[in-house]
Amino acid sequence: MRFTIDSPSRFPALELTLDPGEELLVDPASIVTMSPSTEFSVARARPVMAGRWWGSLGDKPAADPFHTALLRAEAAAAQVRLASPRQGTIAALVLKPAEEYFLVQSHFLACAAGLSLSHQVLKSSLPAVRNKQPPSLSLLQLAGPGEVFVDCQGEYQQQELGEDESLWVSVRCLIGFDGNLQIDWGRSLREVRQPISRRYQEAFLRAIGPGRIAYQTRPGRGGVAI
Repeated sequence: MRFTIDSPSRFPALELTLDPGEELLVDPASIVTMSPSTEFSVARARPVMAGRWWGSLGDKPAADPFHTALLRAEAAAAQVRLASPRQGTIAALVLKPAEEYFLVQSHFLACAAGLSLSHQVLKSSLPAVRNKQPPSLSLLQLAGPGEVFVDCQGEYQQQELGEDESLWVSVRCLIGFDGNLQIDWGRSLREVRQPISRRYQEAFLRAIGPGRIAYQTRPGRGGVAI
């Protein structure tokens, strides 16, 4: 698989060439064009229920299944063009064999079909508000080897944390992190009222190294819905 990231002034695009037999998982809403030799089908990420090192991840499957499109090049090479609705950047992550990565679902654009992909829920330790369930975050658990393409608002930033080094990251800026990091919700600044009577918490995650974490430089809208 070969790819080129085209980043005009504000709206980036991703152009990929699939060799015969190669497959790609994509967000169906991101597809702009594809060659006639491209076979199209619908796939879905598998919900995982086994708990992991946070104790708050994987205790229940996600409420909404995560759907993707599976693209496959048939006898001839296929060209696929994807675009992001975000005003920012498309970035490529390369995962090593057996390397785990947790990606915020809303930032997923595409990945090599050979990657293991499942849907997780990171439940918050923040208190419930007005008898509603505590906020949660929908994540995609990926395992290499292979490429993952993400989109973000503003610039894509990645930071390596050393042993016991920590960093607070806004949930509105978080893109993803590797499986070596320890994650703790732990901090909520305030409650914000948005139009149509929706309410949000400005929530922050604390990442503790060693490991890498990625974030965008322009916060997304809202926050964690409550």
